[in-house]
Amino acid sequence: MNCWGRARPNFLQKLLSRKSLKFFWRNPPVWLAWTGYDHVTQDLAGDSHRMGAPGTMNRFGYLHDRLFGISLAAYAVNRLVILPHLSGFIHSRLPWAWPFLHSHFDDSLMMPAALPVVLWIQRRTRLRQHDRPPSWLEMLFHLGVWSVMCKIVGPFYCHIGVADPWDILCFAGGGLAAWLWWNRPATQSCSQPA
Repeated sequence: MNCWGRARPNFLQKLLSRKSLKFFWRNPPVWLAWTGYDHVTQDLAGDSHRMGAPGTMNRFGYLHDRLFGISLAAYAVNRLVILPHLSGFIHSRLPWAWPFLHSHFDDSLMMPAALPVVLWIQRRTRLRQHDRPPSWLEMLFHLGVWSVMCKIVGPFYCHIGVADPWDILCFAGGGLAAWLWWNRPATQSCSQPA
């Protein structure tokens, strides 16, 4: 209640108010505009930043990162198309690929698909103070937490999942590939002058 006896609007009411909807309709987010860079994003102050711009440090794209989108799409295709509908074909024609696709492919996508969401939540709650790509210490910490939760707590205490030590190696391999992608040097686009 405020001082006039009216109920204070909650966050969702403020977000969906006529004034905020009119603002978002007239000012679409800049991050929808794809350019020669990874993408363009707009911060809360209204400043536009080119992700991967030549001569600048890469800012982390969080939920707008290409690797995040590709990882989610690959996970969905594996779970919704390959495993239920193409398992017999792949098992008979590509027997060497079936164990990896069935057991370890989703685990190798854990870091590139889940870490941007966790870091975005940490950034929004101000637990993360910067927009740089994740450091190896951040990734190592999350790898340890997820390994303990998914491969010890889940299987032994909650009876969910399988305690497979190879999955932790897949978490680490996917994390290493993601770290190399996120910390690659900014490259100049072909359309940009030198």
